[in-house]
Amino acid sequence: MKFGIFLSDASFDHKTKISVIGIKETITGKITQVIYKNPKNPTDAEIFGIKEAMKFASTEGFDNVVFICDNKNAINAKKKDFFSKEELRSQFWYCQFLWLPREFMSEVDILSKEVSKEIENKLLGYKEKNTIDRFNSFEEKHRTKHINEINVDSSVKNDSLLKRVEQFVRIKEGSFKSKLFQDIQVLTPEEMSDLLLEEIELIEKDIENIKDPFVKALGKTIVDMLIAY
Repeated sequence: MKFGIFLSDASFDHKTKISVIGIKETITGKITQVIYKNPKNPTDAEIFGIKEAMKFASTEGFDNVVFICDNKNAINAKKKDFFSKEELRSQFWYCQFLWLPREFMSEVDILSKEVSKEIENKLLGYKEKNTIDRFNSFEEKHRTKHINEINVDSSVKNDSLLKRVEQFVRIKEGSFKSKLFQDIQVLTPEEMSDLLLEEIELIEKDIENIKDPFVKALGKTIVDMLIAY
C-alpha cells in the first residue's frame, strides 16, 4: 500500500487565458508542473489541476491518496465526479479530497507561478498564440460588425482605422524602419495608404520584428485595413 498526499494549485493569466498547474506529493517531495492551454476560468483551471494530480498519483503507483486544493468549488466538483464514476473510483484503493485555505498552500502556489526552464518556452509559445487568436477573433467580429455589414461611406472605415492606430501608438515600443510606423500618429489614412504601396517590405519587416504579440496583431490589422482602404 503506497500512501500519498498531493497538493495542487493553478495560476490563471487573465490576459492570455493560460494556466500553470503546480503539483507536489508531500511525503516523497516529488513535484511536477503542467500547462493548461485553454481554461474557461480559475475554477476550471483548479479542477484540471486536481485531475492532473490524480494522473500523477496513478503514474507514480500510489493507491491510498489524499488530494488537497485551496478552491472549494474545484474540490467539490472533482469529488462529485470521482465518486459518481466507477472507472474513476477503481483507480485507487482509498481516495479523499480536502480543501485547505491558501495560506497552507504556499509551496504549490509558488510552483504554479514560477515555471521551470523545461516548460518556459512552451508556456511563452502558448501565451503568444492565445493572445493572437483572441485578438484576431475580436478583430474579425469588429470588422464584420462595423465595416462589412455596415458597408457605408469612408468615414466609418476611417474611424475604425484611426481607433486601431490610436491603440497602436499608445502601446508600441522600440524603433521602426518604415515611415508608416515611425510617423503613424500624424499621418492621414490617405497618406498611410500611399506609404503602404511605397514601403511594403519595410513595413513587413517592422511587423516581423515586433516582440509583443498584441502590438504585432495591431500592426497586422492596420496593414490589412489599409490594403482594403
